[in-house]
Order: sequence, then structure tokens, then C-alpha cells
Amino acid sequence: MSPRAAIRTVSFLSVILGSAMSVPAAQLKEAQVTQVVKDVKLLPTGAAARPATVNDEVRDGIAVRTGMDSRSELKFTDQTLARLGANTLFSFSEGTRNLNLQDGAMLLRVPKGAGGAKINSSAVTAAITGTTVMLETHAVTKKNKNSYYKFIVLEGTARLYLPGRLGESTLVKAGQMIIMRLDSKTIPEPVDVDIQKITQSSLLITGFGPLGSETLIAFERTRQNEQKNSGQLIETNLVIYGGGTNVVLADPNTVDVAVSAESNAATSPTPTPTPTPTATPTPTPTPTPTPTPTPTPSATPAKFGTPIPITSPVPYLITSGTTITTDPSITTNGVTNFGKIYRGPETDGPASAWAFGSTSTFDTASGFDSQINTSGAAFKFTSLQLAGDPTISTANGEINLGLIAVNGITSGSPGGPLTFSGIRGLLLATQNGPIDLGSEISSPGCMTLPFTRVASVLI
Repeated sequence: MSPRAAIRTVSFLSVILGSAMSVPAAQLKEAQVTQVVKDVKLLPTGAAARPATVNDEVRDGIAVRTGMDSRSELKFTDQTLARLGANTLFSFSEGTRNLNLQDGAMLLRVPKGAGGAKINSSAVTAAITGTTVMLETHAVTKKNKNSYYKFIVLEGTARLYLPGRLGESTLVKAGQMIIMRLDSKTIPEPVDVDIQKITQSSLLITGFGPLGSETLIAFERTRQNEQKNSGQLIETNLVIYGGGTNVVLADPNTVDVAVSAESNAATSPTPTPTPTPTATPTPTPTPTPTPTPTPTPSATPAKFGTPIPITSPVPYLITSGTTITTDPSITTNGVTNFGKIYRGPETDGPASAWAFGSTSTFDTASGFDSQINTSGAAFKFTSLQLAGDPTISTANGEINLGLIAVNGITSGSPGGPLTFSGIRGLLLATQNGPIDLGSEISSPGCMTLPFTRVASVLI
């Protein structure tokens, strides 16, 4: 069966730069304001801000700032387009092809043959050439405690890199996205995004005139639709709350039906002994009452080994009253169940085989096992519903947590903000079902959960 990925709509180094900038290109000297919606201001260095109007020239030393519910479009002499969303601060360096997005959201279209450009924003730089991209960045402020960076490629390719960190870069292709914290020391792997839904809903596209790269975007949209029709991409309402964009949805052909030896022993019927014949019947003695034995406390299951699904209730509810220890145990409504500890690939083998029973072609293609190369506590359920923020203790336990469901993960009431406070990394994964997180749950900020990995996902 073809590998399947999930899909949902969302409300670069000397060698790298050499390849990105290899096409001779005119330097950016000035741009012209081609559209103004509501509150847009020009901020000249050393002078007072003034309202922007159509046909205004924007040069080096003049920043553009948009207000709430506002947007603007700038066109450079080489036909490069920069579209700015609400609450955005943008500038560029004359005589270079360096653009600066200090805060906010932006769409940038660099025509084929116009050369490349670098987009500097906070701690991340994007190198692009002949590409249409969307990006958003928000720094830490008194009101916003969660800084993050989001980058989407609608057509073409781009490369993100962390300046000063040699070799730390990631190639982002058409129809892919990356989300990361601004203080991250690494760039996560990209996931797929639904181009059609983005182009139909984003004001950076629908709120302006022709973009100029519609044909190229339409080609990539058609390619994605063919993948959806062939089952290579599937739709889901997955929401990413993590500091990285990796999400993993296991191949449905690898449903875990294994039962432990202890479980088999407990559920198998006890064979009836064959009576031994005797020559003379022996009188049956008067039975003596047998005292009720003192119950033997159930032994805590071993911490290591492959995870066994928790089969009751279905779905298992994680609520604000749930307590999780990474020792590992999980308690909801006074009932405690136990998980297992994955000790890493050196001891327990590939994470996919450990969690799902086998490693599928999709696991290999998606790089699932390369993403999970450290230890952590994991709980496996028949199905799981997130209905509240649990209390988590890592005392005497692991600092990474995995929640794995055989048949799917959903959200439920009363919901509320999820923080999973106290852990370093979170894995959400399903073996044979979707991950469908709706509006019942939310996050205090986009980057509340450090890592949420579930496979290739269209956001």
C-alpha cells in the first residue's frame, strides 16, 4: 500500500548561498507601494512616520509598518513582489538583495530569472530564487511569551539556515512548511501543507490582484491533488502545537495485534483434569470451609519491553484530572495503568518496530526512526481523546513522553489550553487512524509543546 501522509489547513552557508544566488541579478534599489489597506505607514530613518499611499517609493532606510487588520503590497523594479500582512514591520537593504522581516507576516514572490534573495527574520534566514513563499515571525514581547517562525513554499524551493551555525540548514520544497522556535538550535524537517486551501483562504493571496506565479502554484496544487486522489496524502484536522513541525502517522498495515505472554496466560481457560478411575468409590468427606485468602497485591509491570495497548476505556480520556508519571504510569478517575520506557535504538531497536510491531516502508521513507533517537516514556491506547491538560511528573522517570494510539487521537470537551508542562519532548502518533484535534483544545501560544511529531502532515 502506498505511504500515506496527513493534511490540514492552517488559519542558508557559503555553498548554499552560492547555489541560491548563482543567477546574476540586479540589486534591489527601490520599491513602489502598489496597494494600501487601512493603516500602513512609512518609517524613514531620522524622520517622523507618515501614512503610505499608492505609488510611494520605498528605499533603503525606510521601513514599512502595517497596523491591525491592515496590509500592503510593494513591487520592486525586477518585478519582485512583497505582500505584508497585519502588524508587520518590513525593510530592505539597498544595493543588495537582502529583505528584512522584523515581525509579522509576509508573502514574497521572486520571478524566475530575477535572481535570488535573502529574507532575514529574527534568528532565521531564508535563501530563495524564482520562488513564491510565505513566512511569519514573532519575537518575544511582554504580551507574547512564545516566539516562533513559520515558513511555507507555494512553488519553487527555498533553504532555511541559522546564521553562525555551520551546516545547519534545511531545504523546503513546494507544498512544504516549517515551524520552529526562534531560540531553536536546529531546524526541524518540513511537513506538507495544503496549497489549495492556503491559496483560497489567505488574505496575502485573495486580498490582492494577480500574483504572477499563479500558473506555477496551480501546477503544484494539481500535483498535491493527484497525491490525495491516489491515497498518498489524506486529510486530517491535525493541529501542531510543538516547537517542530514533524508529525508521524504510521502505516495502517502495521496494526499491533500482539498480546503479551502474561495476558495470554491470564485469559486462557484452565484445562479440566481427567479423573483417575478407582476400584472402590471413596466416600466424599464433609468439606471444611476454606478461609478466604488474603489478596496478593498486583505486581507493577516491568518498565521495559514493547508497549501493550490500554484497552479500557475506549477512547481513553486524558483530562485535567489525569496524572502522568514518566516512571511510567497514567491515572485517570482513580484507575492507574502503566506504560513502557523506550531506551533508545541501541537498546530497544528502531522506534517504529518498538511502538508499532514492525517498520513499514512509510516509516523508512518518512524518516520516523531517525527522528526518535533518545529515550522516553510511552503509553499506548486502543484510541485516545485529549480533553484537558494533564499533570506530569518526571521524578525518577524520563523527560520525553509518547502518547500512541492504535485507532486514532481526537480532542474532546471541556478541552482548554494544553501545555504538557514539565517534559522536554512530546510524541503523538497513531498506528491505524487519524489525528483529529479540534477547537475544544487550544494553546497559550503557538509553541507551547516543545516537540509534537506525527509524520508528514498537510497543515
